[in-house]
Amino acid sequence: MNEALLKPFTDEEIWTTLDNIGDLKAPRADGYLAIFYKRFWHVVGDRVKQEVHNVLNGGDMPNGWNDTIIVLIPKVRDPTKLKHLKPISLCTMLYKIVSKVLANRLKNFLPKIISPSQSSFVPGRLITNNVLLSYELTHYLRSRRKKMEWLLLNWI
Repeated sequence: MNEALLKPFTDEEIWTTLDNIGDLKAPRADGYLAIFYKRFWHVVGDRVKQEVHNVLNGGDMPNGWNDTIIVLIPKVRDPTKLKHLKPISLCTMLYKIVSKVLANRLKNFLPKIISPSQSSFVPGRLITNNVLLSYELTHYLRSRRKKMEWLLLNWI
């Protein structure tokens, strides 16, 4: 795992990451959509790869790269309450590429290093599984209160 995680990042990883970002997803804080980078890759690609490689190889992240704008998107036609709005964060495209390249590298190993009882960060595992398990266990313990009180105390 360590060897795979430490191998040099490739131009192909950067392009694949960009290619997997939706063309017309919310514009980034820098105002550019992914489709801009894809359509003009022949113009901006070398510079993007250079900058992304610099950060991925331990260089300093340039000022402003991790600036993020929080935008509230209405869930209903005429929002009047905060619960009627959905917050999304808009970061710069280059920051998005760097973070997704790192995430793509890690996601292959997360199922091996995260316990099967943990449900976050692993595809196919739902956080609701833990809620259901807790509910079922609590229900079972309540129905057998006298015989199992010690187990509930140890479980908590």
